[in-house]
Amino acid sequence: MPKKGSGWTNLTVRVEVKHQLEAIYKKDDKRPPNQTFNAYIDNFLMDYIDYNKKLREYGAFLEFNNAFDNHILLTDNFLHKPVVVTVKAEAKKLWCETHDNDCCVHIGFCFGIKKVYEKLIDNGFRPPK
Repeated sequence: MPKKGSGWTNLTVRVEVKHQLEAIYKKDDKRPPNQTFNAYIDNFLMDYIDYNKKLREYGAFLEFNNAFDNHILLTDNFLHKPVVVTVKAEAKKLWCETHDNDCCVHIGFCFGIKKVYEKLIDNGFRPPK
């Protein structure tokens, strides 16, 4: 148990969650080699808190609306319009209808949407390098 006034507290998570976080920690080759697991999780959570704070403060630049058939519907709040990204299954790539190409911020955003990314992986897709 942390000492009173140390600036740290205990946090309880499910054992399964802890094991998954430890696996991420061990595989992260970008972290300092001497960084402890606790410090790693502290930084991880601070990054998440900062991200959410900025998202609340400035609003979402892009929003995922829906995915159906071979289309992904986004809202681009910078362009103030909806954006359609088409899944080109035979070519194993995504196509942005707004920019008429396969390499824009909308395509990158789609790879960050868990629901979309899992479906793409199931169909043999990989993000562009």
